[in-house]
Amino acid sequence: MLAATDTAAWRTALAVMQALGVPNPHELAAGDATLLSIRWLLPTQLAKLLALQRCMPHLAAGEVFELYAKYAGRTSAEQLAGRLLYLQRHGLLGAVVRDKRQPGRSGDASLISVTNVAQMSDKQFAAWLAARQPDGSLEQLQAFMRGLHEEPAWLQLLAEAAAEAARLGALLPQALQSYAAVAAADGAAGSAVGDRRKALEEEFGAEAVKRMAGKEPKLLDARPEVWQTALAFLRRQGLQPHRQLAKSPRLARLNPLHPAQLANVLALQRALPQLPAAEVVDRFCIYAATFGPERVLGRMLYLAQHVPAVPIVPTRLGTRDRSAVSISDVCSATDERFSALPAVQQAGGSLQQLHAFTRGLPTSPAFWHRLAEAAEEAERLADQLPSRQLQAYAQVELLDVTAAINWQLSRCQQGGSLVGSRGRGGATV
Repeated sequence: MLAATDTAAWRTALAVMQALGVPNPHELAAGDATLLSIRWLLPTQLAKLLALQRCMPHLAAGEVFELYAKYAGRTSAEQLAGRLLYLQRHGLLGAVVRDKRQPGRSGDASLISVTNVAQMSDKQFAAWLAARQPDGSLEQLQAFMRGLHEEPAWLQLLAEAAAEAARLGALLPQALQSYAAVAAADGAAGSAVGDRRKALEEEFGAEAVKRMAGKEPKLLDARPEVWQTALAFLRRQGLQPHRQLAKSPRLARLNPLHPAQLANVLALQRALPQLPAAEVVDRFCIYAATFGPERVLGRMLYLAQHVPAVPIVPTRLGTRDRSAVSISDVCSATDERFSALPAVQQAGGSLQQLHAFTRGLPTSPAFWHRLAEAAEEAERLADQLPSRQLQAYAQVELLDVTAAINWQLSRCQQGGSLVGSRGRGGATV
């Protein structure tokens, strides 16, 4: 969903695809949204893309991107590009095909598909190679991969990818230039994790960061701008931000500038007005943080429409009230379990009704109204960020988001009035 996507990332993805010759990037991304979440300006990502392009020069640009999203996106550059370089060394690069199921290729053992190159185990890949090259042993493959970072062909590929990233970054719209600079910095070999740990330790102390990383293994994946914005968000909630973030370090990776995240927080606040802000944030981290607004906000709206009298409670532990629905039920239960709750059943709810309601969310004015409220709250938060650097980061993150949400809301309302009108960037949506 648009509101849940890193705005700078998907705008950059569209710009990169267009710059690399994709004639219809919006249509291509609509067919596979994975393309919008890939950080294309990282040299390691571009190295995989360049390797695929050179392996299959007969494919159109859009076909290469489709292939990348399907097979290569979650494969390391070393595994995919490294294996392609290994095949090139053995003169077997021409044996790689897009799909062995194409007419005339099914069952041809001399060919290997891109998916097999990307996903085979070392043992399987070496066995295929050994059947074509007497010296293609598992030991040789593993030795090549261990020494990959010193291979001239690999170093050349990375250098070309870094140059291509710089070229593409220069072609981006002005509003995305700062994002391109951050991506380039993150891609610098060995610097990102160390710099992020250092920034966290300067803010929280080394021992606190160690404890936080123990609770949240992906803590160091978060850019400093994200957790600094989270601190500002917690401060705006009237909390002690450093204490709360140290207690719930998952917040360090959850960007409160995303209306989808804020919509879930606001939904919990409305459902549990009796709880202090700190406990609402705790429950957001425990139950809601891994779900989009369709699950949390969507189910809250479902209950309000179809089971309006049901009480929503922080927990059903210690209570025998079978008519209550807990936050855990709302956020974590499967559709089958949620629709089978006594409170839902007593009100005549069913799994089919829940599914129909969820399918209708993209055209629901109530749903988009709540997202529009969350977008305006995100803009108020952005205005209060403590530094120009964070404000510039927020400007990129919020670029056109409010306008896009309001446009969708107006479509749902069939020309009704918009919620909010500020929008950032002034672009027509």
